[in-house]
Amino acid sequence: MKFEQNSNSPEESPDSFASFDLSKVRGSYYDMLGVLPTSTSLQVREAYFRLKATYTDSNQAIYSLMTGSDLAEKIKAIEEAFDVLRDVDSRSRYNENIGITERAGASRTDILIENISFPPVDEGMRKATRQAKDQKIRLVAGQIHRDSSLALRIRSIFESAETPSGSTLKAMREAAFVTFEDIEANTKVGQEKILLIENDDFVKMPPAVYIKGFLKSILSFYGIADSKAFIEGYTLRVESCHKKTK
Repeated sequence: MKFEQNSNSPEESPDSFASFDLSKVRGSYYDMLGVLPTSTSLQVREAYFRLKATYTDSNQAIYSLMTGSDLAEKIKAIEEAFDVLRDVDSRSRYNENIGITERAGASRTDILIENISFPPVDEGMRKATRQAKDQKIRLVAGQIHRDSSLALRIRSIFESAETPSGSTLKAMREAAFVTFEDIEANTKVGQEKILLIENDDFVKMPPAVYIKGFLKSILSFYGIADSKAFIEGYTLRVESCHKKTK
């Protein structure tokens, strides 16, 4: 697979390329999945699911170009790459082995997520908790509430927040491996509103009363019931900003 930057990865920037030698990436697990060493855990997972959906017996275009054994080998290679890159420790060791600066350019969100232990992903769980719609992987409503290990990971991030901020919500989203589309589908909060909140873009936000409702829906989606203090603290920041800009 020819290695190229994924245009659907908004957190990656041209500056990311300066932190490692692309020649070290070619032929690597990153190349196999079509992601960069700076890609987040969510982006690695999304790339994996896209490839799994492409290389399948039901895809006639692929099936006509590859033999059954070739397809099996391709799927095996994709699984091997994902199993290494999805785990923080094995990914760190792999980066060291191929001479890449560990998580160069990692954001604060990445660092928060790297403190969480992710259990192995069971193939049965993938099928049971995910469904394809309009060629996008969407979260089945209630998954987080049913998955105790997932709920604990999200809870850990929520409780580690020193102040109510969008970066905490972003870390929770990426730790849960969900997209803006997943949240919108389950909360009815528009993707542009979710992005404003995660970026703490108070100036462009609607009045605090609306933000309070958005936060309540989003935190409820993550299974956070005791969200009052977080919501009140966040909306106070919104109100303070709006007063200054009047």
